[in-house]
Amino acid sequence: MLGDIAHQSMGVVERRSVSKKFKEALLQGWVEPRAVSVPTLVRQKEAWRELWLYASGTNTWCPRKYALMAVHGVKTATVKPETQYLFDTGTAYHTMFQGGMLQGLKSARLLGSWQRTMWGAEERAGWGVHGGVRDVVGDEEPISVLKGVVPCPEGTGWKYVEPKFRTLDTRIVVKLDGILEWDDDEDLEIVEIKTEKMAAREILDPFYGGWARSKHIEQVMIGMYATGIRRARIIYVFKDAPSLSSSILEVVIHYDEEIVNDLLTKAKRCVSAIRMIDKMKVTDDFDPEDGCIPNIDVWFDNTLPRPTECALKSKGPALYCDAREPCFPKGYRKKKQPKKD
Repeated sequence: MLGDIAHQSMGVVERRSVSKKFKEALLQGWVEPRAVSVPTLVRQKEAWRELWLYASGTNTWCPRKYALMAVHGVKTATVKPETQYLFDTGTAYHTMFQGGMLQGLKSARLLGSWQRTMWGAEERAGWGVHGGVRDVVGDEEPISVLKGVVPCPEGTGWKYVEPKFRTLDTRIVVKLDGILEWDDDEDLEIVEIKTEKMAAREILDPFYGGWARSKHIEQVMIGMYATGIRRARIIYVFKDAPSLSSSILEVVIHYDEEIVNDLLTKAKRCVSAIRMIDKMKVTDDFDPEDGCIPNIDVWFDNTLPRPTECALKSKGPALYCDAREPCFPKGYRKKKQPKKD
């Protein structure tokens, strides 16, 4: 008020306005395409177009979903601005940790893959090697190590690259945020960074009776399976915390063979479903609508029933599923049966 009077007394006219122009343009125009391929076990020129189950999405592994995507095809997917904002925010936190914090630890060193460009030439370290963590052929199944685990090489300009593993029978892709080698411990440790809001602290913090989210535990379990490492540290970073020290919560997870076996069984069911669809698709009369499968919706309900947690199209996992539409075809709701006298 006094400021306005002062400006007027000096003959200055201040114009103030509130606008939503930028925000509206952002919400309308910032739509990112998302690569979604038709699941198949038939070798493709680009390997990522085949069926791969990502360790970060164990809660979305569903034989029915992948089979429906294989039969009906996949529509071009896009990520909405609000979702992309969350993705990019998480990526920024990962970059901060991997590019600085984890490399600056006094009592541990960060292991992974590395790359740099010097005088126009790209150099790589750890790509395509196992780095002593696990051989390409593992104890349980073949493991392909695309980006291995080594210390940062000597010299400047090296950028951290997440280690990447593929299990070839169960078709799982594992990307690790990091692996730490502590000075006072002979055992290596997987690191997984997850961003959360402070409102979630009580359900995550063991001090309040909480614990890590089940999908995060499953993710590091698969990471431990693929690498042979038997301990993981999930670091929760609360984005709206007032300080660095209050923003970090650590949960240590140890290898659990029972959990891993359950996940591998789930993965094998997904692989079996796609193998079955691949065999059907080589017939000349295959048609996504009915073709070689008479009354395809009934066939799916009998052979690959919808999971119980997906009872409704508008709630739960089904709401964000890539196979949502074909999984809930028109008229999927059963008619109510008349009450018996």
